[in-house]
Amino acid sequence: MNPHSASGIYRLKGAATAALAVVLLLAGCAQGVVDNDTADELGELAQFQDRIFGWDTLAMLSETPQQSQARFERQHRETEEAKAACMAEQGFTYIPFLGGFARNLFWDEATYGPEPDWNSREFAEIWGFGFYSTDPGGMRAQADAFEWPVDPNQELLDAMSPAERAAWNEAMFGGSTLANPAGCQMVGQPFTWRTGTVADLQFSALELEFNRLGDIVNRDPRTLELDAEWASCMTDAGFSGLRDQTYMRNTVLNSEWFDSGLWRLPDDDPAVSAFRAREIAMALADYDCREKVDFTARSDRIHAEITQRFVDENRAELEAWAQFAESHRQ
Repeated sequence: MNPHSASGIYRLKGAATAALAVVLLLAGCAQGVVDNDTADELGELAQFQDRIFGWDTLAMLSETPQQSQARFERQHRETEEAKAACMAEQGFTYIPFLGGFARNLFWDEATYGPEPDWNSREFAEIWGFGFYSTDPGGMRAQADAFEWPVDPNQELLDAMSPAERAAWNEAMFGGSTLANPAGCQMVGQPFTWRTGTVADLQFSALELEFNRLGDIVNRDPRTLELDAEWASCMTDAGFSGLRDQTYMRNTVLNSEWFDSGLWRLPDDDPAVSAFRAREIAMALADYDCREKVDFTARSDRIHAEITQRFVDENRAELEAWAQFAESHRQ
């Protein structure tokens, strides 16, 4: 639940997710708010991303969780219907899996009042990181109540012979030949540029470099120095052995909460209370240390420089990729 986490290869400010269930997308971001410098921060690379993937980044950053959910459902329905049509053209049956989309868990204002600023120190004082123990906004209860729907195609697949199922899988997921690299699974995807044709392969090398940008940012000497300053501050606050914020939140807290079995215990168990106290103390120290080392501004500058250099070095190829993607969405 990193308030400065990367989405794709640019940072979505104000985003915060609670890792309550793998099958759920938990949106804890401030509703309908875009930081003043968001448009500047996104820069040219985000403009290319929008054209390649069919996004509207600024609009998505401005959405409420309810609006995001409506968009997810619409896009998922359109994608599933496109997959069914694609399979039918090849002589196969596919039943749209309309229940298989990610769900937002909304802040329960009726119970908890107005949604707070997840990136504020006040939030950390009450909810810690908002992961598990204090159940911000009733999200744990919502996650526990969720049941993943049954794929309506399973019965159909179970009735197939091995040869029939192999043919169905090749049509859906693509084969090993260049003539069918992606299959019907990629048809109608709202967040992808792929068309399922051989022409896609011309941008594979650029796509690989594109996807590596996050790692390049994380390995940059300036990022490592910034993480070290933050980690030193956290050590001084009583939390040693933390390489970076991602390690702290995703590894340390996940390990303490799930691997130890605390998640199975009731909220009033002493062990859960101890974890809650530690989570809040760590969240407060993290907030103060990020402020002390000017973490957000410095990391944003590093990110902007590296992504802009990527654009400058690959401008012609990015333009060709964007034009290719746009032509296949028309």
